[in-house]
Parts: sequence; C-alpha cells; structure tokens
Amino acid sequence: MVRKRSGLVLHKMWYALLVFYWLVGEPLSRVRDVGPISLSAYYAVLLFVSGWFVLMTTFLLRGKGFFCVGPLLRRPGNWLISLWAMLALQSSLLFIANTNVDLSYVLNSHFLLSALQEILSWLIYGISIANSFVFAFCNYSTLGKYVRSIRVSLLITSILLFLFKTRSLSAEVAVIGATAFFLANGTLRRFIFFLIPLVILAYTGSRMATIALIFGIALVYVVPLSIKKPSTWKLVFIPAMVIATAFPVLVSSPAGMRLMPLLHGWLRGNLDAGQLNELTQGRFGVWPFIYEHALERVVVGHGPGTASAFAYFVSQSDRYMLPHNEYLRVFHNYGMTGLFIFASFYFLLILYSKKGVFAEEGELRRWSQALFGSTLTLLQLFFTDNVGLYLYTLTVHALVVGAWLAVHNRSVNVLRGGVQ
Repeated sequence: MVRKRSGLVLHKMWYALLVFYWLVGEPLSRVRDVGPISLSAYYAVLLFVSGWFVLMTTFLLRGKGFFCVGPLLRRPGNWLISLWAMLALQSSLLFIANTNVDLSYVLNSHFLLSALQEILSWLIYGISIANSFVFAFCNYSTLGKYVRSIRVSLLITSILLFLFKTRSLSAEVAVIGATAFFLANGTLRRFIFFLIPLVILAYTGSRMATIALIFGIALVYVVPLSIKKPSTWKLVFIPAMVIATAFPVLVSSPAGMRLMPLLHGWLRGNLDAGQLNELTQGRFGVWPFIYEHALERVVVGHGPGTASAFAYFVSQSDRYMLPHNEYLRVFHNYGMTGLFIFASFYFLLILYSKKGVFAEEGELRRWSQALFGSTLTLLQLFFTDNVGLYLYTLTVHALVVGAWLAVHNRSVNVLRGGVQ
C-alpha cells in the first residue's frame, strides 16, 4: 500500500501539470518572445519529460507491489497503445530517414520544428492515456477529480474564448463541452453544460466547433437506434431536444450567419472552387495541392512536418503554416499506412465505448458516453482544424480515454483481486 501511494504522488503532480496546461496552453501559444518556439511548446516539453518519467517509474514499481500497470496491457488497452505507438514509431523513423537523405530537412527551422511538434504530439497523447489510466485505476476516487477538473476547465476556457475568440480555443471548448455534458448527473446539469459551450461557441463565430459539439452529443443517442427494436425509438427524443435547443441559438449567432451561405450553396449544388475557398477562409485553395503531393509517396508518406511546410509553400501565408485538416496531414505525412493506423485507433475507441453507452447507470455508462461523444466531436474537428497538434485539446481527450479504460477494466474484473 505504501508503494502504491508513493507511486501515485508522482501521478498527482503530473496530473496538476496537465490540468494547468488545459487552462494556459492556448494563451501561452501566443507568447513567442522567448525564442523560436512559444511558451506553450516549452510547457509541452515539460509535460512530455515529466510524463515519461512518471510512466517509467510506474513500470519500475510494477515488480515491487505496484500492480496498476498490468490491466493497461490487456485488451482493449493493448490495442490502443500499440496503434498509437506504431504512429509514433513511424513518425520517428521517417524523421530519421529524411534527415539522412536531405540535410536541409534539419537545417530548415520550419521543417524541423514542425516535425518535432508532430512527434511530440504522438508521444504526449499516448503518455497521457497511460498515466491517466494508472492514476484512476489505482485510486478509483480519482474519477471524481477528473470530473471536477473538466467542469472547471470548461468554465475557464469558455471565458477565455469569449475574451480572445481563437479557433484553437474553440476546438478545446467543444471537446471539453461534449465531455462535461455526459459526465454531468441529471437532466438540468446536462442542459447547463450543453448550453454554456453552445452559446459561447456560436456567438464567437466558430462554425465547425459549434456543429461538432451539437452532433458530437446528438449522435451518441442516434447510433443505438434500430427500426427492429421499438424500445430504442424513445431515444430519438434526446437528439431532437439537443437540436431544437441549438437551432435558435445557432441561426441567430455569428456562427450561424457564417454557416448559412455555405449551407445554401451546398443545398443548391452550385458551390464552385472559388466560393468554397472563400467560405473555408482559403483552406480549400491549399488542400488539393497537399493531396496531390501526398500521392507522390502514397504508401508511407513524406514524413512528419512536411504537410505543414508544404501548406506554407503553396499559400505563402503565415495563416497556413499548418494544413487545417488532420486526415489530410496524416495521409500526406504517413501515407496510407499511417492513415489506416490513425483511423483504426479511433474506430476501436468508438467500437468499444459504444458497448457501454447504454449500460446500467454508473461510471461505465458515464465514461463510455463521454468517450463516445468527445471522440465524435474530435473526429469532426479534424476536418477543418489542426486539433491533433493542439495538445491542450488532445490531452483532454487522452484523459477521457485513460479514465474510460480504468472504468472498463474495473467493470470486467481484469485485476483478479489486486488493487482495492
């Protein structure tokens, strides 16, 4: 018991660093007076080093009475960790290969920093899942701390978004909002935790984040519907109420005003490339070039950081130093191999969490719904944003994955009489 508690002290300290990063990560990303990278990037390095140290210490304590690691290496944790480790490994190997073939890959600061940022994002996400799992699995009361941290983070990031109105903060609020909604107990609390991010996102003008939040929540209740099972028909009421609540807020907000021209053009079927480029703020003008370039190395890709550098090369604009499409970034940088691994990871998350979405009331149901909803929200944001590189957003989802794995393992008694 002493070893277990001493091991968890490190996890408590690292968890505090993680939650603080959710709150200050985006504001710190705009502070660049300390060198070639932002303060947020320096903090991410700190999070990586400390997280890796905590994780390695956990494995060292495993043979000395610290039994919290084993269940992570059983299904589905072993599958998820393996897939993410494969992405990190492919990213690292391509980076090494590119530096050996072309020295300018290292000498060009934009190439180098973009590549290191990607590799770091893969590693921190995986470490965050593992550490969040261990902390929750060894001390089940930690789940309550996770819930409180998510609620507080939603309120603070919503205020920050109202003040600064940035795209990256919008993505973070959408993911935290979808998570907080399902972790709330009672209809009234869920309504409040839906309304707060909805209003903030809509009135700060973020189209995609608003839509992702609405459908990330509504689709959780739509997926289990079956025409052959009348007992599931009553579930239609919940997404209907979500959309009915969201509709008047959306259409009367700046986000709705920005969305309507795109929606009208799509319904009429007369959107041309110029209109799409204008309505997507220039993204559609860059994406075809990145896609065509990706086809040159369609199997394994061009390597980490190359999509970002190529997007800047095509646009010659500081607004497009990143591709603003995670699927396209992964396809360009890691080819069909990386895209398949990437898609498999999120497919498994949806597949496994779906099984617990309508389990009996309890932690498994809450965290399964939170994982399902936040994953759907994240997958929508991937279409028009760089969320995979916003670590202050991605680590929120990582914590939800780790917490869900802990609850899932507890529910099926994988530990066999170990940790109490």
